Amino acid sequence: MAEGLDDFYDLLRIFALLGKKIPSGNRIAGVVNAGFESTVAIKELKKS
Repeated sequence: MAEGLDDFYDLLRIFALLGKKIPSGNRIAGVVNAGFESTVAIKELKKS
């Protein structure tokens, strides 16, 4: 989460750059700041 406008703009730039990348392979990485959301995300990924 961005704590200010500068952080928000930095995140927008990062996601814009990453949006042009085409994923390959069967690995994934994530960054979370809480346990519940990461647990739910992992369970959903395991289903697919």
